[in-house]
Amino acid sequence: MMIELIIKYLIIIVLVFCHEMGHILMCIIFFKCKDWKIDMGLGKVLFETKRLIIRPIIVVGKILPQLDGEYYNSKSKLQKIMIPLGGPLFNLIVLIVTIPLLISEGKMIAGYSHLFQESIKFLLRFNMAQLFWTLLPIYYKRDVPSDGRRIIEIIKD
Repeated sequence: MMIELIIKYLIIIVLVFCHEMGHILMCIIFFKCKDWKIDMGLGKVLFETKRLIIRPIIVVGKILPQLDGEYYNSKSKLQKIMIPLGGPLFNLIVLIVTIPLLISEGKMIAGYSHLFQESIKFLLRFNMAQLFWTLLPIYYKRDVPSDGRRIIEIIKD
């Protein structure tokens, strides 16, 4: 059904955006970052503002903070870890908020429409997958580390 695909795509956009905002929030809190941008998706740029770049295939995102290198290097490892941890923390918060849905095995949303039920289930699955894949300490492609890989690199440094 076309409406279901559109809703799933919108869920992905919202979760990717909020994940990236988790990173930005940590940049602002721990590094007083005022100049930042979020780059969402793959492919050619469709839309760009001062703070946001949108590409057509939104399954990934990255932040482009302007951090002073000297100021960044003066911070503790824990503070540095908070930037790559910010996105997964958002996913964890979503998971904690939605745990009652997981525990009830769908009984909490049983009275709602099939489309709503499937949308909620998709949100839960995509959020858990995003949490898992971003914390996995890997390189997605050459020189593009996951959040988990960035955390390990900061700890080792």
